[in-house]
Amino acid sequence: MARPALTLSESQLRELIELTSDLFDEAGRCASAGLWRAAVLLLGGAVEAALIATAARLEPELRRTGAWPSNADPTSWTLGQALQVAKAASWLPSGPSTSEGDVFAALHGDIGDAVRFLLVVRNMVVHPGAYVLAEDRPDLDDTEHMRPTYDVLHGIAAEVLLRLQAALESPRSGRGASPAAG
Repeated sequence: MARPALTLSESQLRELIELTSDLFDEAGRCASAGLWRAAVLLLGGAVEAALIATAARLEPELRRTGAWPSNADPTSWTLGQALQVAKAASWLPSGPSTSEGDVFAALHGDIGDAVRFLLVVRNMVVHPGAYVLAEDRPDLDDTEHMRPTYDVLHGIAAEVLLRLQAALESPRSGRGASPAAG
């Protein structure tokens, strides 16, 4: 038996959309100030908020296509789980599978591949254990290193937000122009 749909109110969905924009903008301000850990964390938060809002809006379509996971509450998904839903829904297409160990190889694929780089870097920034265990990790104290890294992450996040916007505007979604992201 399918779990009942999670119903977020229109005001909660609008709040997620506003939060997406606020987090994305704040990430840029943090990057301008050289606060790289905060900037990366906020980019991940912006993507996560947009994914939750998009999934909640398109839940009937996701259920119909079998892309809705057994954990039916998108507000409790991790960023990784939300990205899996987006890939299953074809919002973030991926190329042929790349080596799981080479996060940089993901940057040469489609957006569904590249977003893995954002996830891995964001996880290193959020989880100290992941950071200390990583062989290739961001040098958060080195602006020369972090500026281009942030620019890549920012570009990935911006493209994800555009793809989610397109998913919401797709004729098969049955929705009008309702932004998933700022």
